[in-house]
Amino acid sequence: MLCYYPLEHLSYLGSHGIIPARIRNPLSIFSGKKTIGLNPGVLGRWSCRFWALYVILQFAHLGEDRRLLQSRQKALRKAKGTGLTPSEKQELGQRWDAWWSEVVVNVGYLPLTVHWYVPVVVSGDASSEYFSKVT
Repeated sequence: MLCYYPLEHLSYLGSHGIIPARIRNPLSIFSGKKTIGLNPGVLGRWSCRFWALYVILQFAHLGEDRRLLQSRQKALRKAKGTGLTPSEKQELGQRWDAWWSEVVVNVGYLPLTVHWYVPVVVSGDASSEYFSKVT
């Protein structure tokens, strides 16, 4: 997200003519380039690529969260010997609900990231509208 947001904002501002298409290079003393071109389409695609990377890494994070939740559930059952108390069941239920909602959100985000960063349209607008509503 650290790269996604700045690039997305630059893309939006450039596409609406709020910032110029070329800006002065802050590192011009080290290179020969005096200006940098800001192509909104390229910036938008790169921002979506970083968004896709974030979503993929989020799936790895969710996998680790799942393993931790399962081990906590097993440890609580083993420690008690008789099962979980109602408060422990409620806490684990809330954590599992939060985990599943994050899974649904990321499953909805992944096709959107692919749809928006590929220069050629992969799927129709109806599918991107559907996944937008899911998330």
